[in-house]
Amino acid sequence: MCESPSGKSRRPQYVGCGSPERAPSVVPIRAFQTDTEVRVRRVGSRLRWILWALATLMEWRTMSRFLVPAAIAVALHGCGEGEIARPDGPTVSHSDGWSVVVPDSATFSETADGFLIRPHGDETRRSADIITVARHSGHAQREGWAQRDIGGAVARYKVEMSNGGSGGAEYRVTIVKPFCGDMLTLEQSRQREFGGEPDFSLAWGVIAAARCQDGG
Repeated sequence: MCESPSGKSRRPQYVGCGSPERAPSVVPIRAFQTDTEVRVRRVGSRLRWILWALATLMEWRTMSRFLVPAAIAVALHGCGEGEIARPDGPTVSHSDGWSVVVPDSATFSETADGFLIRPHGDETRRSADIITVARHSGHAQREGWAQRDIGGAVARYKVEMSNGGSGGAEYRVTIVKPFCGDMLTLEQSRQREFGGEPDFSLAWGVIAAARCQDGG
């Protein structure tokens, strides 16, 4: 409170005592930053971004330890892993004397050097599923192909993928194995709409169950 000339206090009209011309100025809050403060803020922002990137990278590396083996397992599904099951179905002999097992519900036709097997019978919904088996001369050495044991014989195989259009990616398996002094080649193409390699276990069962004229 300021006192009037009469000695009585009165309500101040300004921040300080005295005339308006001599009232002290109000110092505003500093609304600017120094160059050093700006640089510190930028460095802090960059550090936070780097830490976030490192955390994301570590999380991805942790996930990849589980995803990569899973992807490999999917790629080998029906192609080189586990036991080969003999198809349930009748044994059909070729005019040359050797035979294959035709799965139940499937239809077949004989060709000059083998068989054409339709796993879904006469249905045409998946014409690409047709299995072709052919006997020919040659050898099973295929550069870069994977291998699998079939009843003591080493078979070579490969799986190729191509764009199958609206039905999904198309996968083609080719298997070659020694057979009765010759070679036996099996091929099958299948489409997969939702990713991942399709199951070729039926193809493996057909070529594994093939027998020579003498039952070997």
